[in-house]
Amino acid sequence: LRVVASLYPEHVQCITLKGNGVEDIMDIRGKRVSVGAPGSGVLGDVTALLKVAEMKFGDMEPDFLDFNNTTQRFKDGQLDVGFVVAGYPTSSIMDLATTHDIDLVSFNDDFMSRLVAQYPFFVKDRIPAGTYTGVDKDVQTPAVLAMLICDSQLPDDVVYKFTKTFWENIEELYKVHAKAKEITLATALDGVSVPVHPGAAQY
Repeated sequence: LRVVASLYPEHVQCITLKGNGVEDIMDIRGKRVSVGAPGSGVLGDVTALLKVAEMKFGDMEPDFLDFNNTTQRFKDGQLDVGFVVAGYPTSSIMDLATTHDIDLVSFNDDFMSRLVAQYPFFVKDRIPAGTYTGVDKDVQTPAVLAMLICDSQLPDDVVYKFTKTFWENIEELYKVHAKAKEITLATALDGVSVPVHPGAAQY
């Protein structure tokens, strides 16, 4: 695989309910935690987070759920913490926040530094206050970058033309989705941990 461009951040959203004593990643010990569906990117990200926190799945009651089932289990009173990795605002979390007093766990600077050092595909970012009902403070959290990738065997000239066309018409994407405004040349190499295709590098 080769990278054509980094696109936009997908944030680790560690959801909890206000008043249940979870204010830090270390507080999830012994809790009922949704860690992502089997084989998902969420589960891969959470596994990395737990490794940096020096925790194992055995330190909690893990549940391997997708986004929608995660929020449904909160509604049913069966979860204390749930991980979702997606661009914000995420519709399933917005829906949960309309009926429950949710909070998002913030990750401190020390944890973020250790995470990024060990897993350079993470970047330090934040979810702004007011993104979800009831969450009235900025939340510092890791993000991974959605990536545009291609096969390493693709000819350089094909990838160059594709990359040129993509960047020179990026305004078209801005018209159809707000998140697209975060796709910029200035951040096109953020979080890249595999080689860039020579055709893309040429552009």
